[in-house]
Amino acid sequence: MVELGTDLEELDDATLVTGVRQGDLDCFGVLYTRHFDCGARAARRAGTPADQVEDVVAEGFARTLRAIHGGNGPTTNFAGYLSITTTRVAWQHSKERSRCRPTDDTGFLDTQVVEIDLPPASPVLDALRDLPEAWRTLLWRLEVENESILELALDLGKSTGAISAMATRARHRLRSHPSLEDLHRRRACA
Repeated sequence: MVELGTDLEELDDATLVTGVRQGDLDCFGVLYTRHFDCGARAARRAGTPADQVEDVVAEGFARTLRAIHGGNGPTTNFAGYLSITTTRVAWQHSKERSRCRPTDDTGFLDTQVVEIDLPPASPVLDALRDLPEAWRTLLWRLEVENESILELALDLGKSTGAISAMATRARHRLRSHPSLEDLHRRRACA
């Protein structure tokens, strides 16, 4: 921990990051104040609308803090790490905004809802249910939400290699689930 009575403003970024790793959130407060403008510039460069810059920067700081607490994150170049993280957050927000376009058309509200009955004993659902929650979430984000390994690594505070290895193990376990053996045999015979 940083010694009591130390003026945190005078410490360099590396010392402050070390303080954060040791649980001193006052050190993170100094880093936030010191580098907020850097994060805001990164968010604006990535095309974030002016009314959302503060939210994107706050999320960039939150992800950086999670990474540091997870034993990852920056060690010396806090501003560079924050800039990259904030840029990635801005890209993710941009991607989400492009999926949802506001419209005045409310006609879709008048449509009927169609319920789909899934068979109670679907081999694929059984295989998915047997995966650990973390693996199901990882596969969902990779395959359904089309997030990249890098985005997940930054978000979860892990290395890209760790995320890639986890995805490989999850896919392998899913494919080798006993309830899917019959499907594999039918596919091989076709």
